Amino acid sequence: DFFTGAPFHPETGKKYEAGTKIQPPGRESLMTFSAFDIRKQNYLTFDNQLFVSRQTGEILSRGLEFETVAELTDGLDLIAAYTWLPEFTIEQSSDPTEVGKREPAVPEHWGSLWAHYTFQRGALEGFGFGGGVRYIGKTFCASINSARLVVPSITLFDATIDYESGNLRVALGVA
Repeated sequence: DFFTGAPFHPETGKKYEAGTKIQPPGRESLMTFSAFDIRKQNYLTFDNQLFVSRQTGEILSRGLEFETVAELTDGLDLIAAYTWLPEFTIEQSSDPTEVGKREPAVPEHWGSLWAHYTFQRGALEGFGFGGGVRYIGKTFCASINSARLVVPSITLFDATIDYESGNLRVALGVA
């Protein structure tokens, strides 16, 4: 604890999760889907006024996740992921103004899509290139969830070129 110098209490919690994994026969792909409900006590958060870590009473995290990894053809891979987190709220706190508010810096929506191709034969064998897009939804800057303290959503684009042969791999990535 910043004020007393005492160590933080251990974080405890309960988690309920249901999901499925699907690997279609004869395909090099895997899809996962899960729904979850997580309650944590002694959750470590960041105090925006004092710029220090502190513990809050209890936080609720509830949402859905989807991810797929697939080899579409020889050398062409696809990765896609999406998380919907409609609830990431402070349930109990020593600061009553936080109760019922969304935890700062945690977006409700985020996702990504990435494709990569590696030449399998010929003079370019081992060379590859890829690109993708990432989306991060808006977040609050403070636990008071003020509309004036919002980080807007952002979409990022990534690209890479690479070469792999045996134990050697060289890559250049740009975001």
